[in-house]
Amino acid sequence: MVFYIYKIKDVNYIGSTKNIKVRTQQHRYHHNNKQNWDMLVYQYTREKNINIELEILGVYKKKCSRKIRLLVEQYYINKYNSIKNGLNNCNAFIKNNKNYKKK
Repeated sequence: MVFYIYKIKDVNYIGSTKNIKVRTQQHRYHHNNKQNWDMLVYQYTREKNINIELEILGVYKKKCSRKIRLLVEQYYINKYNSIKNGLNNCNAFIKNNKNYKKK
């Protein structure tokens, strides 16, 4: 299984995915979807008029578990300090968080 670690270009937001093309489309959809108006990353990209493009930080081609993928993602979140000084609102292991805005 190949997976990618990415950053939204011009935004300090880190993520991971198995399909970079589909994930780019999802981010673009959420950027424009009114159901996601309160999500911090999309508030920022709309406010700054940022065209969503993903910058690949790493490509991992070895078969691994979801836990390993999330550990690698967390490494990059820490490296870029994207929770405190970026737009990630939680660690890689905390997904589907409904509290989108940072406190």
